[in-house]
Amino acid sequence: MRRLKDSLLNSPDFTVIAELTSGQGYSMDPIVRFLEAHKASGGSEIPKGFDFASIALPQNPGGISNLDPTDVLAQLSGTGLLDDLDFIPHMSCKDHNKAALHSVLVGYKQRGVQSVLALTGDKPVSAKGVFELEAVGLLQLISKMNLKELLKGGHDDLSQIPQFFSGAAVSPFKYSEPSQLQQYFKMEKKAACGARFFITQVGWDWKKSLELKFYMEEAKLNLPVLGNCYFLTSTNAAPRLMNSGHLPGCYVSDELLATLKSETKEQHIERCAQQIAMYRAMDYAGIDLGGIHDYETFCIILQRAAEIGEGWVEFQDNLCRPPEATFYLYDQEGGRTPLAPGKKPCTSAGSASCTKPCSTPATKASMD
Repeated sequence: MRRLKDSLLNSPDFTVIAELTSGQGYSMDPIVRFLEAHKASGGSEIPKGFDFASIALPQNPGGISNLDPTDVLAQLSGTGLLDDLDFIPHMSCKDHNKAALHSVLVGYKQRGVQSVLALTGDKPVSAKGVFELEAVGLLQLISKMNLKELLKGGHDDLSQIPQFFSGAAVSPFKYSEPSQLQQYFKMEKKAACGARFFITQVGWDWKKSLELKFYMEEAKLNLPVLGNCYFLTSTNAAPRLMNSGHLPGCYVSDELLATLKSETKEQHIERCAQQIAMYRAMDYAGIDLGGIHDYETFCIILQRAAEIGEGWVEFQDNLCRPPEATFYLYDQEGGRTPLAPGKKPCTSAGSASCTKPCSTPATKASMD
């Protein structure tokens, strides 16, 4: 089995992850058909310079019940469909407490899974969430497991000791100063707690995609980041749900939603390819491509992205669909935007000049 880690850290090619989900009625058919088509072609339709390295399996996306990644892995084991692809389960904290998360990780390790994406997770739609840990706590748990494995191994075989290669999410698609800075500060915290790569949330704003690269450079976060591309079409509910806020972390503006309704499938394919070409030109390490279960369409999009290349700039207006009120941390040349002045702090508890109680260290802004 190939490894995402090798693709991101040791390959000069642009890494591609296919994000797959089960079909109606929890059917495995869409996932199996996709992988069977890839195996039959031997990857010959993947364009040069692109490395289709792995598939990713979300865990109840949007808080709606779906096949769990552990069950998908169990059904794919022994089929040979994963022989040349890494398997990346999304691990969220919404459904499990700390002990259960640890058990899931132990099970993945025993099955040879190396790459995981650590997420807080979406609030369940029809159940009560757990959230004993969130993404940072899960990354800390994974790091402790990695450390214990190293301590058990001898000094001569450290490179052979299985280690989780853990990733995390970050959203550059926040349009107020507090929410955007909170995302970036938490990204740094995730890196400090063991994240080895990042995948962005979903959005269509090339200025924000560039902003994330500027911030990572300024913060000296030398970690691979993959852009999240979702194949938006007018034939399913995803764009409407993203627009209404029912798919957390995914943003479709009113303008983009209206445009989609008047477009053809070919125009949908073109926008997706343009976004992939954009991420590649911005020196992202790769992309996470979701919303596609037809392998032929998957390859057509990648081939078109390879053709567009640096020419994505010609289509930049098609990839900039922000809300009316916007905040950008940098201009297009990387210059910092002046931040809003901070509130005057209280000099001491109970001071005559202090009209409100002083906040505790655990403010709402720090608990995301």
